[in-house]
Amino acid sequence: VDRVGEEEGIAYSDRGLVVNVRFRDGTTWSVKQVRKCNLSPEGLIMNCVFVPDHYHWDLLLPNEVASSWLLTERALTEWFERVEEYMPRVEDYFKFPELITLGETFTISGAGYYEGERVELSIELSDEGARSLGELPLERGAFRWDGEIPETAPSGPAKVTMRVLEGTEVVWSTIQSTTAVVPNEALQSFGNARAQPDWRKVEVPGWPSQRGFSLRMPPGWELNELRGIDSYVGEVVGDGVRLVFDYGGFSWGLDPPDDQEHNYVVAYQNIGGVAAKLLIPIDTSSGYIGVYFNKLSNSSLNLVGKDLTTEQQQTAMAIFRSIRFLGQ
Repeated sequence: VDRVGEEEGIAYSDRGLVVNVRFRDGTTWSVKQVRKCNLSPEGLIMNCVFVPDHYHWDLLLPNEVASSWLLTERALTEWFERVEEYMPRVEDYFKFPELITLGETFTISGAGYYEGERVELSIELSDEGARSLGELPLERGAFRWDGEIPETAPSGPAKVTMRVLEGTEVVWSTIQSTTAVVPNEALQSFGNARAQPDWRKVEVPGWPSQRGFSLRMPPGWELNELRGIDSYVGEVVGDGVRLVFDYGGFSWGLDPPDDQEHNYVVAYQNIGGVAAKLLIPIDTSSGYIGVYFNKLSNSSLNLVGKDLTTEQQQTAMAIFRSIRFLGQ
């Protein structure tokens, strides 16, 4: 926004503003008040005044095709009030997984970064130092990166860095924490456990203070809400399987039971961009199998089955991996 009128001999009280906008493709447009100027009788002084309620709107395209419109203040105001209908803006966001499994594909994405032309991504693993993930162009302020980190990389706490660049200038940057984990051998037997195309998606709203979630289940299965005391409770049932979920502030965190008849392994996996804890029975078709999500505001969620056959465990794992929290 530039002041105009100072060099045209217009009194300060009558000076106005001109709005100049330059787009990245070279298009420019400006809006300025209409001025009417006359020479003094002596021809030495130019007297200029603004014409009330009238504006010039000039547009210049990259191919040097120019257009100009004369607008009233009301028409110009109405256009600016409606401009978001034509140029919608996306709220800024930067998404990355809370848990990165080495050797498995994961996604980093963002939107709303209109002041840059590209993003630069890197990740720092333990004491290894920063590892570049590359640069991506911003398309309408958004980007998406898909890739993986080799299994040979060190596991443990990690930091993801994103920088938004305009030329060589950094216009915005952020550093976020995550965790890198090695693939768990216990999960290899569930490698193909995924929801099938014909599975039905159902949504669980939870309580008003909780984030709802969705999951997928095979045809013929049902989701039932149960009576809970201090948490939101329900069950997913079908084909002789019963999986019970507990969503609240005191949900069982799937610490292995003190059970001499069963051996368990605890594994961690990224499910829908959220870190999940998995409890898996070893060498047995009995005992507990479940998934647990922590860090969900003031609540935690578990979904647990018991005494399932090997085939039923595969189905349960596919349901676990289909969970998505609403608003992601």
